[in-house]
Amino acid sequence: MTRTWTFERAALAAWAFGWAFFFSGFAVVSLTGCASGGKTQADQGPPYDQLYSTGRYAEAYEEASKVAGSLSGKDKQHAALVAGLSAHALNKNPEAEKWLRPLTSSNDPQVAGESMATLGLILQEQSRYAQAAEMLTGAATKLTGDQGARAALYAGDSYRALGKRDDATRMYELAKSKAERDNALKVMISDRIAGVPPPPKGSKLSTAGNRTPAPNAMPQMRGGAFTVQVGAFSTPALAQREAAKFSRWGAPQITPITSRDGKTLYAVRLGSFATKGDAENFRRQIGSSARVVPIGS
Repeated sequence: MTRTWTFERAALAAWAFGWAFFFSGFAVVSLTGCASGGKTQADQGPPYDQLYSTGRYAEAYEEASKVAGSLSGKDKQHAALVAGLSAHALNKNPEAEKWLRPLTSSNDPQVAGESMATLGLILQEQSRYAQAAEMLTGAATKLTGDQGARAALYAGDSYRALGKRDDATRMYELAKSKAERDNALKVMISDRIAGVPPPPKGSKLSTAGNRTPAPNAMPQMRGGAFTVQVGAFSTPALAQREAAKFSRWGAPQITPITSRDGKTLYAVRLGSFATKGDAENFRRQIGSSARVVPIGS
């Protein structure tokens, strides 16, 4: 089935793209059902798949970690992968590493690649850029399409932090060649190739000595007309979880809104901008499916 990999928490929130993936050998199913009418549990995949895909990471981790030891082969790797990704989404990096490191040697390039990509991002969060670059480069060679492009992009960012501009450019070009459907991802890759720096990790100097802007550099305009919405969720708890990922960019606001079908949703919004152009510039830095909306909408 198709799941969303939420690999960017606080330190990587500005890059949040929602890394979609599937585990090879497991069925990809439509959320709207199929022609035969309805789906069996086998069609839908194991319970932890459903929990992970709906953002219930704590429950997904509990289920996947509980059964992984009793499974074998691809089923075992699949459960371990979900356990590791869920742990990372919960900011439990030691647990994530415990589940994912053994999978980096998997014969399945999808499993190995996703594991290496997540571990690379953990290393990047820890400013261990040399190890991150190696892990993410490996992931980029195993993953295809937008997944491989993201791994190559972040490998390039790690090389850039090390001052290895030629290696960074090589990985950005690889990312460009792999990118397929995600237009926001393509924009980020083009920006990197043009010399636009990655989103700031913090206000201190990077390991390469390049000063990055402070993470609170987002414009805050009193009485602004526009804001950037990064998502809208069915419960306040889900909205708060998403807001925590973007806290380094300012103070996310959770605003109740009404959907077109009359349901109450909880929107996570960032910033207050005088013009739509200013808001759009900030939205491009965030990436993902963020969009500019009028304040008060």
